Amino acid sequence: MKHPIHPVWGFVEVAIVFGGFQAFNWYIGPHVSGSGYLIAVTWLFWFVLGLYIIWISPVVLHKLSREDIGWVKLNNHSHTASAGNAWQAYAAVTAIGVIILILFTYYSKPDAFLNIHPKGLAIKSIGYLFSGIIQAAIFFGFILIRFKAAITHIFHGRSPVAVMVITILMTSVIFSVFHYPNPELMIFTFSAGICWSLLFYLYPNILLLGLSHAILGTLLHQVVKLYMRIGPFYENPDLYVVREIIPGLKQLIGNLF
Repeated sequence: MKHPIHPVWGFVEVAIVFGGFQAFNWYIGPHVSGSGYLIAVTWLFWFVLGLYIIWISPVVLHKLSREDIGWVKLNNHSHTASAGNAWQAYAAVTAIGVIILILFTYYSKPDAFLNIHPKGLAIKSIGYLFSGIIQAAIFFGFILIRFKAAITHIFHGRSPVAVMVITILMTSVIFSVFHYPNPELMIFTFSAGICWSLLFYLYPNILLLGLSHAILGTLLHQVVKLYMRIGPFYENPDLYVVREIIPGLKQLIGNLF
């Protein structure tokens, strides 16, 4: 029987995946516009990265099940993280986030409610359903799970509370740094990252977390009006790589985002 890879290797995996994505984003991303070759390279890079995160690392290297990394079947009612068992916790955290963002907007810039763009709201909501699930799979289904396994091994099974706290903090820091150099967004994502990390640690469900992310992210962008650009596109939004590699997206969203 083949033994899974050493859990501490998870730190290296996170460094390679996160560092590789950031390097590609900063050094290749701004040059994708108008280059058919770089568009193809970007799709290939994302495909390989996604394959590693979703299958190679958890299944081949670490011998984890789908449920272990948050892909819980909707009809699996016996699992503690199934939608039927975990939706209350996710709904509660999401509802609290919605209330906080609405109150913040009401007291800081009430005119924002009058300037909600219906088309932008619809497009952002749909886009965030996909983006939220993808980010949940990366930051929580992959990074948090790698950190949890590695830290548990280091502590030799002792002090589960310490393992949980360290795992949550490390995941939240990575999640926040991903949104560099947008300071306001980094503060929000660190705070949200702590809540989402705790939720996922107790009830690992990528679909529920992705939905929560979609709701709060859309509200943050369309109601709070927080600037959402990150990485090299913070100062150059016209070069945003996603607009370049998805046919018709640039024409659809125009200057909405």
